[in-house]
Amino acid sequence: MHVIVEILAKRDPYRFRFPLEMRFVYPNIDHLIFNRFEFPPVFHRDEDTNLDELRRDCGRPPVPRRDPEDKPEEEPLLSNHPYVDKLWQIHVAEQTILDDWEANPEKYKGKKISELTDNEDFDEENSIEYTEAYHKKTVLPKVILKTSVKELDLEAALAEREFHNKLRMEAKERGEKYKITKLRRNIEMDEYDLLHWRRSFEEREALIRDISCRRALGLPLEEPGRYKPASFFGKDQYDPENPFIPV
Repeated sequence: MHVIVEILAKRDPYRFRFPLEMRFVYPNIDHLIFNRFEFPPVFHRDEDTNLDELRRDCGRPPVPRRDPEDKPEEEPLLSNHPYVDKLWQIHVAEQTILDDWEANPEKYKGKKISELTDNEDFDEENSIEYTEAYHKKTVLPKVILKTSVKELDLEAALAEREFHNKLRMEAKERGEKYKITKLRRNIEMDEYDLLHWRRSFEEREALIRDISCRRALGLPLEEPGRYKPASFFGKDQYDPENPFIPV
């Protein structure tokens, strides 16, 4: 059976999306199909990844969600920068190479520390290995992190160690005990954590200002209809986050 449809695109220069209207010419069954729905169909594009943004552009109400009942403005500030873990890995690799440099001088005789290269081609995709190891007759999971020499600053690390060794010898001659408080990489990690804490603090201050302005103007704090109480969904509803626990 052949069907004839008519598609009309209304171009609006002030909108990124322009609405499309489709009606059946033969057979004329518009009154049987589209009148059953409150909104016209949505045509997705390949670049449409944010469903909420797509819904707003089409003028549709939000899909009801369970109210999480959390208050972001009261949550603790974040101070763990995601790059700190990588910095710690680089720091451990530098100190391990320097320990071997001092313990085995014959191994590196006639070489400069800046001339060290990787023993094999470094594969970043397979830089993390998961295995198992024994510890007091107990098998524990073990993670091996591989680091390329190109990511390390061995010259600065060696200069720092030589500086601390010099201060340690001078303190020993004076009969004092020398203690290293923080190394260069430790200070760098603290700076990243402080930067992350400041960013988190500024985001919370901006959120508090936005909430205050909305309350002063009588505006809702959330998009109307976005969140619903638990009683709206009834009982024994499936929760994808806790699939084995009924709500």
